[in-house]
Amino acid sequence: MRFRKPLFLAGATCALALLPTALGAFLANPLMDRYHGGTGHGLFRLIRDVAGKELDSVHEDITHAALSCAEDPRNAGKDPAGAEPICSDTVVAERRRGMPGNWGNPLIRGVWWNDDPNQLFYVVGYPTWIIWMNDAKRIALEDRNLPSESRRINSTYKMQYRSHYGDLQFLHAQANDAGEAPSVTQGKILGWMEFAYRVAIGEIPPERLLGEIDLSLVRASFERQPGWTVNRLLAPKYRLNRDSIRDVALGSMLHVVQDSFAVGHNRRAYDAVGNCPHGRIVQFTSYLVQDPDRHAEQDTRAALLENMRSRYSRLHNPVEASARLIMLARGRADWTTQVEPYLRNNLFCVGPDAEASGAGETG
Repeated sequence: MRFRKPLFLAGATCALALLPTALGAFLANPLMDRYHGGTGHGLFRLIRDVAGKELDSVHEDITHAALSCAEDPRNAGKDPAGAEPICSDTVVAERRRGMPGNWGNPLIRGVWWNDDPNQLFYVVGYPTWIIWMNDAKRIALEDRNLPSESRRINSTYKMQYRSHYGDLQFLHAQANDAGEAPSVTQGKILGWMEFAYRVAIGEIPPERLLGEIDLSLVRASFERQPGWTVNRLLAPKYRLNRDSIRDVALGSMLHVVQDSFAVGHNRRAYDAVGNCPHGRIVQFTSYLVQDPDRHAEQDTRAALLENMRSRYSRLHNPVEASARLIMLARGRADWTTQVEPYLRNNLFCVGPDAEASGAGETG
């Protein structure tokens, strides 16, 4: 069916104007720097003008800054799992020159994947993304207390539904429901990170079937999708080339890490307590018990810059943590002896004062 372009653009503009409040974490903007730099696609500027607001590219900005840090020759030889900061404490605002635009960058595609596992960001699917998000929210928040649990979002639903309001909320460093023990949420996050890391360093090839992967998180989360390949999971419609899936997997890891610093997602503390000498998670939150509108102002680039100045520590902030994961993956660090201990005991350390999941804070 052919559509009338003005009507489609109007619909897309209205839908995308809702994007910041639909996302409950740091904002992503797939229209910014679409190809090879510049301020963005024409549709981006149209949306900005109609909506009267900027659609901040926070995830992309963090990732570009982390790449600049990870690839800085002055940081060669530094320990990406160590206790000494590696990166500058400021976000690099400039776009990386000489690189493909975000749509051609598999690492950025991976960062988008957690928000868009069905790959609706890529062409004309943005309004569908909004419709699905609102539908998932309605099912999760309005119908979840029905006598039957058939309306609970589980492995029978679309991946986008599951990642935001269902059983895959660990993709955003969140609990699947209120009251979930922090150790349980931490275990799910580490389970996903192990899978994605082993894909990122090539231990799990892109053609491997999910049903053949001997990892408990993968078995539990994709028991109904055993015939999917890793490619099918991480790039169901569009991929760049065979090797690009490794960076897509790494990008997904970066998204989890970056979301873990979003104020609307988790409560962190940065002092030393008990088993967490470098800071800790105090509480994981859940989409099911929070209003994303209340957290929208904390998900912007302005909030990120302020938090980099006043909230985060030099060791624990989204740029530093993302750069460290890039360095670990590019160096093919051993999961068991280096990467997992860093994630469990440092980046996602759960302290003795950790609380069960809840709604989190608003500012």
